[in-house]
Amino acid sequence: MRLAILKLADSDLMEIDKRVDAANVDYRDILAAAESPAYLLLPPGIDPESADAQRAIQSDKQQYLDWLGG
Repeated sequence: MRLAILKLADSDLMEIDKRVDAANVDYRDILAAAESPAYLLLPPGIDPESADAQRAIQSDKQQYLDWLGG
């Protein structure tokens, strides 16, 4: 959860407070936004095996790894 909040806040202390407040309401929103931003843009109910979904999954994974290694 801490990593997700830090990633989304992007070094903005005020944003950290907002994200912590949001996590206290529903932590899943924070995790999804941090870990799967491209996948969240896909239409609801998309087949996770579709080419678009797989591209989004790979893009999200790479973005997160790049941020961690950054």
